[in-house]
Amino acid sequence: MQYLFRFCPKSSIPILTAQQEVERELKSGEQHLYQILLAEGAYLNLSVAYQGLITDVTFKAPNSQLLTERRSGGGGTLDSAEIAVIVVAAGTYQLFVPGRGAATNAGKYKLTVKALRAATELDRQMEVAQEMLAKARTTGLRQWELKGLKYVGLLNNSLNNNQGRSAVICLPSPQRH
Repeated sequence: MQYLFRFCPKSSIPILTAQQEVERELKSGEQHLYQILLAEGAYLNLSVAYQGLITDVTFKAPNSQLLTERRSGGGGTLDSAEIAVIVVAAGTYQLFVPGRGAATNAGKYKLTVKALRAATELDRQMEVAQEMLAKARTTGLRQWELKGLKYVGLLNNSLNNNQGRSAVICLPSPQRH
C-alpha cells in the first residue's frame, strides 16, 4: 500500500491535507506558502477562489521546478483558479499565493484541497486533455483546443453517467517536440 502523505517535522509552513479549506486575507507584496506531501503517482486537485486582489498561484516540485501557474484577473470580483496535477516523484511540493498590484491592494482567498489520492486512469486521461488545451492556448492551434474541449467534455459526461466510478476514454497523446 502506498501512502499519499506522510508526517514531517514541525515547520512554520502550513501543510495542506485532503479536503482541507483555508481562508485568509492577503495584501499586495505578501506571499503565502503551503506544503503538500505527495507520493509518486499521487493526484492533487485544488482550487483557489480570490476576491479583490491580483495573484499568481504557483505549484512547484520538491526541486523548485515550476509545474503550473494560474493568474487571477483581480478587479474586485470573485475569480478562481484550479490546479490538477499527477506528480511523478514523491516529495514535499509547494504552493505559492503571492499578492500583486499596487501597495494598497488587499483581498482574501479561499483555498480548497478537493482531491488528494492515488491517480486513476481517468485522471491521467484528463491530464492529457488539459495538456491539449494548454498547447492550444500557448500555440494558438485551434484544432488542439477543440480536441481538448471535446475530451474534457467526454470525460465529464462519463464521470456523471457512472456516478463517479471509473470510466475509460482513449485519448491521443499530444505530439511532443
